[in-house]
Amino acid sequence: MEKSETSDKGGVNQAQCKSCKRALEHFSAVLPFSVVEKIVDKPLRIRGVAMAVGMSRNFNVYTPEELQTFASKLVNSPVYIEHVSVDNAVGKVTKTDWDGHALWYEAEIYESEIADKIRKGLVQHVSVGADYEAIDVVDGKVPHGLHNAELSLVAVPGIPETNVQVLEKLSPAEPSTNQSAPSKIEAAETKGLEKLVTEAVQKGNVELKETREKLVETEGKLGAAEKALTEAKDKLADKESKLTEVQSTIEQLKNAQPSDGLVKNPPKSMPVAEAITVLEGLLPSPAVERSTLGMQRECQAIRSAILKLKERLQSA
Repeated sequence: MEKSETSDKGGVNQAQCKSCKRALEHFSAVLPFSVVEKIVDKPLRIRGVAMAVGMSRNFNVYTPEELQTFASKLVNSPVYIEHVSVDNAVGKVTKTDWDGHALWYEAEIYESEIADKIRKGLVQHVSVGADYEAIDVVDGKVPHGLHNAELSLVAVPGIPETNVQVLEKLSPAEPSTNQSAPSKIEAAETKGLEKLVTEAVQKGNVELKETREKLVETEGKLGAAEKALTEAKDKLADKESKLTEVQSTIEQLKNAQPSDGLVKNPPKSMPVAEAITVLEGLLPSPAVERSTLGMQRECQAIRSAILKLKERLQSA
């Protein structure tokens, strides 16, 4: 903002131009600009499979009971791009359905660029992220108590059955006859969606059957291992009892005197060869011998006694 005054260079000064009025001039500049609007007034509505029963690519096993419980927790969850951050939030989940095998979702996308990519088929899959309260590891990871969910638009999903379908509703201005009769495009989309669901159900049933067979096989192996462990413990207890008896016999042999006939009530004894046979029969199998450190020491003591008896037998 500047004051406008005439100068002497123009030949007329302020004193000579008494009738002149002082004026204010405003200077402004108009520069080119553009408005970038990413948030649309009418969001894009999409629908598809969020999760399915079976094992995912990252070896997570989702059970029907867990997905049925988790369905309501996915409602109102944010929609992200590739599980990144809140800055990449582009929409939210508005509705979920559970059909017994697959968890379906409906969501609204508010960012125009992402909505255009979905319409053009550049984004075709989704992935669900969630926390869990507990997890079982049996030929895979079986999470329980899924919560804090979010849905992400991804290029490579963890569950191949996931997909994105655009829900385009007819405008109110169109005749009611068009609203009651589905278009060819909608019929094709419905048919393709039914085929996709059928294939997903069949694949999920096969994976679920294989998972159940693996669980049954694992339970059988676990039962056999527990039975073998119980038998090994029983055998070990029996060997320890016999070992105690052998130790008592060894002590009696050590304390035996050559002149037993001169002693009243001499200790009971047995031939050396018979004692060797008894001791060798008490030696357990290698697996039982290596089961505990105490068993190894006792077996070493038995072998030492056998060696001494054999030396005595040879010297006799």
